[in-house]
Parts: sequence; C-alpha cells; structure tokens
Amino acid sequence: MQANSVDSRNSDRDGALRSKEFFNVAQYPTLGFKSRQVAKKGADTLLVSGDLTIRGVTKPITIPVKLLGVNRVGDMGLLAGFESTFVINREDFGIARGWDIIGKEATIHLMIGASSRGQQASR
Repeated sequence: MQANSVDSRNSDRDGALRSKEFFNVAQYPTLGFKSRQVAKKGADTLLVSGDLTIRGVTKPITIPVKLLGVNRVGDMGLLAGFESTFVINREDFGIARGWDIIGKEATIHLMIGASSRGQQASR
C-alpha cells in the first residue's frame, strides 16, 4: 500500500500523517502486510497472522478479517469484500516517538476488495 494514500477523512490530518514525524512517506513510501497463516474464527471471520511493516519496521501481528460478501459481477469474475479493525502501538513502528500529547494506540481500519478476474479456476 502506498503510504501517501492514507485517508483519515481530514486533509489537514492526512498531511500531518504523511510528514516526517509520522509515516514519513518521502523516506518510507509503502506500508505492507505479508500474511503467514490464516485461521477460521466463526462463520464470517478469519484470523490472519503475518508481518506488518511501517516506516521500515516489521512486527508480527494477528488481525481479524471479516468477510462482507462475495458476488459474481460480469467480466470481473468473483468480487469479495473484507473489513478489518485492529490496534497497534505507534511507537513500536517509530511513529511520533516522544509525542506524549497523543495516545500510543492507533486504530487501523481497512476495507479490502478482491477480484478473481484473470485467475484460472482450479479443477
């Protein structure tokens, strides 16, 4: 994910988040998550474990991912929607260290879309 694509629904705050003190998008243009394991939890939730990288710092994390729905849409194939909300300690990733005026916990909310277009169905 491109770090400069962060969207907090406030353009002034987004500018601050892209700054050197926070995501430092000039030096660290991407944020990443590489999954290592997926486990089912309930009818529509997965626990996805993997490595989260922010500002060049990688930490293991497990996040809940809820399946919102799957639909076949013409030439696009199968479309799936997912959502996840989880909390990290921003200082673990070098974000705004020493900024005691803001909380150390940061809530991350993801909305994810996936398409099967271009993929061959396995038989």
